[in-house]
Amino acid sequence: MALANKLAALFEGDVLTDKVLSICKAQEAVKFRCQNGHVFYKYVDALKTNFKNATGRKISVSTAASSSTSSDEESQDAALHYGCWCPKCEEFYSSCKTIAKNSGLKLEGKLYSKILSFKCPERKHCTPISYNKRISQILSCADCKREQKEAMKERIRQEEEQQSKHISQMQEEMFRKAREEMERELRHGGYQPNSGAYSSYQQQSAFQQAQDPAYEA
Repeated sequence: MALANKLAALFEGDVLTDKVLSICKAQEAVKFRCQNGHVFYKYVDALKTNFKNATGRKISVSTAASSSTSSDEESQDAALHYGCWCPKCEEFYSSCKTIAKNSGLKLEGKLYSKILSFKCPERKHCTPISYNKRISQILSCADCKREQKEAMKERIRQEEEQQSKHISQMQEEMFRKAREEMERELRHGGYQPNSGAYSSYQQQSAFQQAQDPAYEA
C-alpha cells in the first residue's frame, strides 16, 4: 500500500482501498480517485511500473504547474506518463489534443492536471475546459467569434449612420435649390402657388418639419 500512496500523492489523488485489496477482473487491485474526481483501479502487479514511469522525468502535477516546457516537451511528458495514472484523464486529454489540432487551437495544461484550456493562436484567448462537459469535435474561439460579431454590428451601425447623413445632405441640398428657385421667381414678378419651385419648396419644408418640429421655413 505504501507504493499506492506514493503514486496517489504524486498526482494529488487519493487511495480509496483500505487494508483489504480490491478485486478488479479477478485480479488484486488498488482503488484510486484522481484530483478530477475519477474513480479507477490499478492492478497491484503494475504499481511498480506505473510509479517508475510516473517519476521518469520527475514531473508531477505540482511541479508541472510551474514548468515552462515547450509543446514538444509537453507531448513527450504526456507520452511518458500515459498508463501510469487515471485512464479517464488520459482519454479526455487525448481527445482534447485531437480536437485542438483539428480546430487550429492549442491545448494548454498538462496530462492529469485539473486545469486545461484551449488557446487560439491569433488573439491568445483561452477557453477553460471542463472534464464534465462534452466537447464538440470542431471548435472555434468563443472570444474571437464575439469580437467578430461586435465588429460587424459596429460596421453596420457606421454604414447606417453614413447613409442617414448622406440622405440628410441630399435633402438639404434639394431644399436649398427649391428655395433659391422660389426666391428667383419672386424677384421676377411673383410666384405661382402651383409652380414647380413652390411645390418643391413645400415638399422640402414638410420634410424638414418632420425631421425637426422646431424648424420654421
